[in-house]
Amino acid sequence: MPDQMKPARSPRATPQVGGPALNAGFLTDVNERAVAYWARSLSALTQEMTQFVEARLQEDTGAWFGLASCRNLTDIVECQRRYAEKATADYLDEYRKLSQIVLNLTNESFTPARGSEGRAPD
Repeated sequence: MPDQMKPARSPRATPQVGGPALNAGFLTDVNERAVAYWARSLSALTQEMTQFVEARLQEDTGAWFGLASCRNLTDIVECQRRYAEKATADYLDEYRKLSQIVLNLTNESFTPARGSEGRAPD
């Protein structure tokens, strides 16, 4: 293939000047960086969810042991109240963490398409 027909494959590839289409190298570079970022973000999301589920299973097991040690109805109600309070706080905190990861993924997924000035190429 003649040199002038080969697409540019540098990380700093820019849109083709004077033409309506973007340089194929630029599009390939943007796509590669976007997919790599998406994969890293998905991995972070999966890791966070896995850690949360593991921690909650441990908490749930502890709650069962706590219930088993209760001696009267008042103890049972108090044990359930503590469990519900802790579980609610944990789930809300996890919701915040997962929301932040997804927000970062959404915001940063467009970064590879931006030029050094922080805007999309013209």
